[in-house]
Amino acid sequence: MARTYTYDEQRQIIAERCRLQRFRLDLTQIEVADKLGKGRNWVWGVERKKREIELLDLHRLADALHTTDAYLLGYTDDPKQPASLSDGGAIPGYLDVDPFLVPS
Repeated sequence: MARTYTYDEQRQIIAERCRLQRFRLDLTQIEVADKLGKGRNWVWGVERKKREIELLDLHRLADALHTTDAYLLGYTDDPKQPASLSDGGAIPGYLDVDPFLVPS
């Protein structure tokens, strides 16, 4: 079963993993911000726990950092591999479908 985190723990994990993955990719905050269409201060705020991050922005941030929502949220330690759903529970915040996809 997936571990649950307090609000502050979750923000700390996102901040640390965002920064770590950015360093792994040798990207600046400006480069990440440009990929997201946001200002450098937005990335700085996420990495310093000064900014709350919306779910869709988290998904876009993970994509810009070539990782998964699950990694940024701390549900897997592998930045390349999505966490398994086979443990019987969904992973909060992990998007595996386009939220704007409308069935025909």
